[in-house]
Amino acid sequence: MDRVFENPSLYSGMGNLLAVYGYTLQIYLDFSGYSDMAIGLALLMGFTLTENFNRPYLSTSLQEFWRRWHISLSTWLRDYLYISLGGNRGSKLKTYINLFLTMLLGGLWHGAGWMFIIWGGLHGAGLALDRLLSSAGQFLSKPLSKSFILILSLLGGISAYLFFKMSGETMEKWQVMEWQLFVLHLALGAILLFLFGVLIEKWGKSVKIPLLISGIFTFHFVSFCWIFFRAGAIGSILPSGELLGKVLSKLASTTFDSSFIMEVQEKTPFVLPAILFGFVLHFSPIVLKEKITQWFSRQSFVLQAILVSLVITCVLILNTQRTVPFIYFQF
Repeated sequence: MDRVFENPSLYSGMGNLLAVYGYTLQIYLDFSGYSDMAIGLALLMGFTLTENFNRPYLSTSLQEFWRRWHISLSTWLRDYLYISLGGNRGSKLKTYINLFLTMLLGGLWHGAGWMFIIWGGLHGAGLALDRLLSSAGQFLSKPLSKSFILILSLLGGISAYLFFKMSGETMEKWQVMEWQLFVLHLALGAILLFLFGVLIEKWGKSVKIPLLISGIFTFHFVSFCWIFFRAGAIGSILPSGELLGKVLSKLASTTFDSSFIMEVQEKTPFVLPAILFGFVLHFSPIVLKEKITQWFSRQSFVLQAILVSLVITCVLILNTQRTVPFIYFQF
């Protein structure tokens, strides 16, 4: 992943997309992994620490994600920032502003850089939108909000027109860059999502958005936000703005390319299987994990030692000569 982010222009859209998915998994395994090590070491010394991650990518909403991700930080942000700002006491607009400001400050906590602020702002806006959609029925009952919906529909129509009509020649004439078109697509998607959510809440109380679709959208929104987080991270060779622009530009031109997958398998045969295994492990039922844990605890000490040795051997085989420090040690 680091190779791609060091110079995104050298890789195709598929390569950048794979790097985004890889980083999404990496930052979770990185932070959750050493949190689990801290919990285990504390148990050896007789202390019990609370769980810090609860399979966050299984979340079906952004609110649920922040109840599962970095629980110690999200709890602190809620108790000492969100509630201190007023929480949900007051108008709905004030609640949305409090959510946005809380996450904005949470982004600033990670680093004094624009990319972290944007990352926090995106999550704040997403949480506010999540809360807004949950009360969309009441929101629609106000005349002003109906006008707001009409304006959004108009903007959506204009965006859709540009999306379908903008050819390569038109893009060149208007000097529209690929990343700008990508942002336009995102805006269109956000508008359509908002309108769809409003329709569901207002006229389809008995209709629920399938959890799978909601989970997929939440996962990809979080993954998209990680691009900004990675762009602001220490150690990036390119300036954060340039790195972000190149990654978004490549993602905007992403097409499925099977030859790229074959190339990755030839040069780095462990990358794709490792990413796939990581996500399968993350999304597997918790019951399976409990059964494996129970089975392991019932085995003899010799067999346990052999299995642990095999795991360590696999880690050493997959290890690279390039030492990668824990990501969150930067913050």
